[in-house]
Amino acid sequence: MADAVTEPLIRTEYISEDVIDLEQRRMEHFESSDMSTAEKLNNIGRFLSRQELAKIAWHTDVVRNTSGVTGSILDVCVYHGHGLMLFAKAVAAFEPYNYTYKVCGFDTFAGNTEPGEKDGPNFLRHKRDFGYFADSREEIQDAVEIFDADRSIPHIEKVVLIRGDVCEKAPRFLETHPHVMVRILSLCVNLYEPTVALRAFVPRTPKGSCIMAYVLNYNGYPSMVTSLLEEVGIWDVRLETPPFYPAVNYIWL
Repeated sequence: MADAVTEPLIRTEYISEDVIDLEQRRMEHFESSDMSTAEKLNNIGRFLSRQELAKIAWHTDVVRNTSGVTGSILDVCVYHGHGLMLFAKAVAAFEPYNYTYKVCGFDTFAGNTEPGEKDGPNFLRHKRDFGYFADSREEIQDAVEIFDADRSIPHIEKVVLIRGDVCEKAPRFLETHPHVMVRILSLCVNLYEPTVALRAFVPRTPKGSCIMAYVLNYNGYPSMVTSLLEEVGIWDVRLETPPFYPAVNYIWL
């Protein structure tokens, strides 16, 4: 059963052997259950870790706290589409008739490149070259079609995938979509280069919007702080770390 599991956790400063063992038990419990796939999906709370529950909570938290702010949601680094679809489903659930927003996902779908000079000497390398690789675009598009069949105003496109280097795609996206404003900018990246998407998108963020940055104040991934200081500054914004999921940070504008 365990052979069906890919992407196992790896031992780091913040992930102990006990946590890895527990994750393995959780996966085996899921795989060995006699429930059907439909029953597993409808009883996901039985299999969900507290960390994954917290991850769902912060996606819904930031959607609820930006309710009424004009703009779309931009997700940089889609990976398997978990965050992208949580954003889309949260807005569909809480704001079913908000027809002007979109959830736009940017990803190369080819994983990380090598770290650069601004990523620092303590950059935490991944479990393999091109960490966070997931050629998942077709599967996510299928998930989007299922999502579209189960929401209000389904004839208006809500989720858009933009494939390629966000450093190149962000300016082009704004050239072809000059109306776009940004309600939430989620930067699930740990390299310096893609964080410069801030340069393109921050001028489109109105008061009350939120930039979601990962692992600030952590020496393993210093590039997000470097980019934040260069492109936004920290004096006139409110930085917040949710107590239930400290790996993410809210930057309230």
